Amino acid sequence: RTGTNAVFLVPTLLRRLLDLPEADQAKLRGLLSYSNRGCPLVLARLEAVQAAPEAFLSDLCAAFSTTMTGPYSPVTKRLGSKFKPAIDTRPAAPQAICAEDLDFLRSQTDPALEERLGYRY
Repeated sequence: RTGTNAVFLVPTLLRRLLDLPEADQAKLRGLLSYSNRGCPLVLARLEAVQAAPEAFLSDLCAAFSTTMTGPYSPVTKRLGSKFKPAIDTRPAAPQAICAEDLDFLRSQTDPALEERLGYRY
C-alpha cells in the first residue's frame, strides 16, 4: 500500500513507483508488450499451470506443433539445494480479501488490462 517504505524503480518508466499495485500494472503492461515484438508469446494463468502442469505442457506442445523431448519431470527443489527459508513455516494465505483491501486494489488497477488477462474483480 501507499505509505510503506517500499519503492520500485521501473527503467522503462524512468520514475519510481509508489506501491505494489502500481508496480504490478507496470509489469503487466510490459509483459503484454511482447505481443508487439514479433516473437512467440504464451500467457498462462498461474492457477491453471499449478493445478495441472502436465496438461498445460501437453496443450502448449500441441499449440506449437511440437512434442515433449522426454517424460514430464517437475521441479522439486527451490533455489538450489542450499536454500534456507527466512522463516520456518510460512503463514497460511488468507482465504478471502477484506472489503476495504479489495476496494483499494480495485481503485489501483486498470479493469480493461485485467480483463484482457481473464481477471475480473
